[in-house]
Amino acid sequence: MRFILCTLLLLFGCQQKQSEETSAQPDSASVETTPQDAYEKPANNYNYAEFFGTYDHESNTKGFTAMLVLSQNGNDVYFTASVSQGSCKGEMEGVVMMADHTETDYTGFYESDDCRLQFIFYRSEKKIDVKEISVCHLLEQSCSFEGVYLKRLNN
Repeated sequence: MRFILCTLLLLFGCQQKQSEETSAQPDSASVETTPQDAYEKPANNYNYAEFFGTYDHESNTKGFTAMLVLSQNGNDVYFTASVSQGSCKGEMEGVVMMADHTETDYTGFYESDDCRLQFIFYRSEKKIDVKEISVCHLLEQSCSFEGVYLKRLNN
């Protein structure tokens, strides 16, 4: 949670400072950027196609299976997840809102009233680490989608 707050503070803090610096310049050719511009003109130049495909939980064994499927949803990443462990079976779906991009990994979040997840996409390793930020109350049996998912080779 601290990571999310720090990221948001950094993002909005930098945007505010940039607007103040831009408006302080006397050059009439300069263009002032407002926070509303960020919503109207998305700055998402990242290509997530390398992540699209099917992933299996690294601990898939007899009696436990979990799968994650990622696909494109506009400029975002859409996911479906399923888990089966004994009598605990469940599925969920949603959109991962990407928040941080580095050379080695991308980080995104899924948030609903019932569940908050963090997704860390490791680019070179073709794996995704899913962490429950809060206990997900989507499944009656309290199954968990948490863990490391490895991309299938045929994707």
